[in-house]
Amino acid sequence: ILMLGKDHHHYFIITGNYILKDKISKLESRLKRLNALTVPELKELYQDILTNEGFSEKGGAGLGFIDILRKSGEKIEYIFKDVDNQFSFFSLKAKIPIKN
Repeated sequence: ILMLGKDHHHYFIITGNYILKDKISKLESRLKRLNALTVPELKELYQDILTNEGFSEKGGAGLGFIDILRKSGEKIEYIFKDVDNQFSFFSLKAKIPIKN
């Protein structure tokens, strides 16, 4: 799911997808860790991943959340809602300040 919106101060992007429950802990830990970083720390981490870790077989280098945080300047909001015994629904909201 993908939604775009706007309020008085921000544009926002909301995404959602099903996730296996056994993946939640790792994802939530990563999001908490990234949300706690400062802008200079995010920039340093981004450069470090590009320089030292390279790209995975799927093509990504794990830069998506870092890129969202760097470009928006806002923390990522997220929730996990139980669907059944195996899956939860993961929803993420990124806000981008409207520049006047």
